[in-house]
Amino acid sequence: MLDAPLVAARPRPRRGPLQAWHWLVVYFGAWTLAGGAALCLSEPTSTMTPGEAFFLALMCVTCTGFSTVPLDALNARSYCILAVLMQAGAAPLIALVPALSRLRKLRQQARSEDDEERAALRLLVGVVVGYQAVVCGVCACCMRLVADEDTAYEHGPASAGVNAWAWSAWTALSSFTNCGLTLQPGSWTRFRSARGALAFVAGTSFLGNALYPACLRWILVWLSSRRR
Repeated sequence: MLDAPLVAARPRPRRGPLQAWHWLVVYFGAWTLAGGAALCLSEPTSTMTPGEAFFLALMCVTCTGFSTVPLDALNARSYCILAVLMQAGAAPLIALVPALSRLRKLRQQARSEDDEERAALRLLVGVVVGYQAVVCGVCACCMRLVADEDTAYEHGPASAGVNAWAWSAWTALSSFTNCGLTLQPGSWTRFRSARGALAFVAGTSFLGNALYPACLRWILVWLSSRRR
């Protein structure tokens, strides 16, 4: 009998570092599991079953906006959890995953010839974070002014059972991330004649989605020209 095997075993290829799409899969999966578990702890099963909690977490982190439970039935802790999930799934933040992965690799290598690339990545991260903070902040302030009107307050914050600032911040974040979830029942059907509120929400949605790449490019070009 032959001692050696008839077919030589092939050596297993070494696995390289995780690629950008690997990090995105891990990113979405981790946020969905963490968010669903947090919602299960925050709400009783009579309000939201575990399946509905994980479904809602996935819909928020992917900015899909579907919900099988009325949001006005949830408590303040759940609102905070959903807001974090919407923020985590926002397009500007997702775009930072490859940049942060590359920046982490450059920091580990610590080579002087990579200083220019590191500076460019830090600038990109700062611009993206600042862009979202400014747009959401301006929209929240505008919506807060709209909420001062008696009719808008009745249909918005009062109907959702939250204060005006919380309602304004939620509306700004939900429109910027294009998630579209509303705290008040009936979505925005009661605001059909509120042209100012509709204009603010529409503009924030454009700045968070369709106009985001163009605005990001304009800001980076402007900052680069000033640094020369």
